[in-house]
Amino acid sequence: MIYLMGCSYVDETYNSEDYAWPKRIADKYIKVKNLAKHGTGPQYSLSLLRELIKKNAVNSKKDSLIFFIPEYFRMNFRYFKPNEQVWSYANNTAREYFNKTFLDYFDKKHFDWQTQWWYEYQMYQDNDLLDIFKIYTLINYYAKYFKKVLIMTTDGYLNNHLDKHDDPEKMLDSPNITFCKDITVDRISNEEIGTFYEHMKDTRPNHISEYNHDIMFRMLCNWIEYDIKPTYKFKTRPPS
Repeated sequence: MIYLMGCSYVDETYNSEDYAWPKRIADKYIKVKNLAKHGTGPQYSLSLLRELIKKNAVNSKKDSLIFFIPEYFRMNFRYFKPNEQVWSYANNTAREYFNKTFLDYFDKKHFDWQTQWWYEYQMYQDNDLLDIFKIYTLINYYAKYFKKVLIMTTDGYLNNHLDKHDDPEKMLDSPNITFCKDITVDRISNEEIGTFYEHMKDTRPNHISEYNHDIMFRMLCNWIEYDIKPTYKFKTRPPS
């Protein structure tokens, strides 16, 4: 079995098209369980991963895990549905779009509480970095239940804001882990469309073009079948 975890970059139902790599992986390998959900954060995927382990659902001699780590600050507040976790940091931005959309979904009481939480806890001292460490170390721990694990990040903050003493490659020291440090999926997506506001109107399956879907599909197949580590080969402006 191949387990897929992550957010909209992996969710097979997100603006689905036949050329999208999640659908092609499922069609090619058949024994694929895609547990990704658009809008969710790492906590969502890690909770599912923990449940799989508790239920003894994973075969450590046969099963593989492909884990795309979403933005660490997509928090699982109890008043959110899973796909609404993406809005957990909305009121910490200066972007009017985020603030307005959050208030359209929730009331000002939640907005004010969440804003206070963000400043009093999430961005206090090293709390944000410690959350990132937890994500990497938990995946590293659960890796022993799989034959092999592939990890990509969707958010540059997970790598770019860490110093040499906090190198994620040192946290991911399980011998069966392949960590694609040079691939940040947000970079692929954003370089295709150019601006943040274009991204808000994004209708691309999994936020990337057909051309880059093909590249991702081929790279993942090479890892699944031959243990070849994916490298950054994506095109910023795919041919029309």
